[in-house]
Amino acid sequence: MAKELTLIAMVNIPANTKAHSVVPVSFTVDPQLGPQNSIQIPKGKAWIVKDVYTTESPSVDCIIQFMKNDEGPILQTDPLSTLIVTNPAKPKYKPLYYEEFSKLSAKAVTLADAGTGGATVTFYIKVEEVPATSGAPGRPSGLAKIKALLKG
Repeated sequence: MAKELTLIAMVNIPANTKAHSVVPVSFTVDPQLGPQNSIQIPKGKAWIVKDVYTTESPSVDCIIQFMKNDEGPILQTDPLSTLIVTNPAKPKYKPLYYEEFSKLSAKAVTLADAGTGGATVTFYIKVEEVPATSGAPGRPSGLAKIKALLKG
């Protein structure tokens, strides 16, 4: 059975960071566990990243590069300032698939200097968690579902 998750992603940009600097992204899935720089997909599960968005224009704009098993980027977003959820022209991306035990990580590339105060940029990642193996009879597996989405 599919379950929808929303990851809180944060980029802590130190003071005086120059444009085009690479900064790690941290993710919070469960507030009790706190932020993590990468997430290993649990046994028996697969994650489909369906959307990346923010609720406000970031104080320091950046692009996000999604990695899989420390390789990639497998996706580079447009500037976060274009990914505001209320933007009617918000870019859409093909879903990203992370199978069980794979590692999701990301880095941000700043598009402007951070200034003397630095910045914290927050954005959100909508994920659908599906079974990694065959589902019940008559129900597609997580892999079959992602293949259908990618053809889509």
